[in-house]
Amino acid sequence: MRRSLLVFFIATSVAGCAAEGADKDPQAIVDAGIAAHGGEALEHAVFSFTFRGTPFSIMQDGGRFEYKRTTMDSLGQTIEDTVDNEGPHRLVEGEESIMDLITPRRINTDLISVAYFARLPVPLNDEAVNKRYVGSQIIRGEPYDVVEVTFDQEGGGRDYQDVFLYWFHSDRHTMDYVAYSYILGADETGPNATGIRFREAGNVRDVGGYRVQDYRNFTADAGTDLIEMGLMFEAGELRVVSDIQLEDVRLERLEQ
Repeated sequence: MRRSLLVFFIATSVAGCAAEGADKDPQAIVDAGIAAHGGEALEHAVFSFTFRGTPFSIMQDGGRFEYKRTTMDSLGQTIEDTVDNEGPHRLVEGEESIMDLITPRRINTDLISVAYFARLPVPLNDEAVNKRYVGSQIIRGEPYDVVEVTFDQEGGGRDYQDVFLYWFHSDRHTMDYVAYSYILGADETGPNATGIRFREAGNVRDVGGYRVQDYRNFTADAGTDLIEMGLMFEAGELRVVSDIQLEDVRLERLEQ
């Protein structure tokens, strides 16, 4: 009964709020969010951090970019994977490596995914992004505007079919929550292989003028509508999956 009432409340409140705020511009909401997060600091900079024990660096300099991670293989060799304007590359002990057909796609997907989440909400203005205002919600007594993001197939990457919702605080403009649906990989099994996630921002700090956030990662039963997850989170009905933490974060401005 509680679940039915929750779904009914979400459906009616979101529909009502969407009608009241139907003239809200999702582009303006995203632009205000990027400004609130100090997104301008990333435009000509190297943003580096460690994620799950792996060092990453994200260089953006106008139209030039370079995403890089450094790992070590079972032989103790240093592996440097890079995605830049020319595509994916791999260096083994500083020497260009000949890759099979699958490895470049994996490098591209892995690096772009990490760079996307680490820089949010900045990537929401990428060319392949489609934005739609879907209403407002109250979470923990705070007002949020909810923006849906989908992607064009052309330029949208391998996971262009993913769908995201972003909760931007209506007054502070910060992006405090994210939900998304994705297509499960063949190797994804178990109770958390639901194809949906909800993330709560935390451990917020300023690094060189940019707002860095960690996230607590939640899920719900497969088939749950993304718009339900904000109020399900508030009701304590989501399951914790993991913590997304960036460590050793640095921001180095490039000379222009």
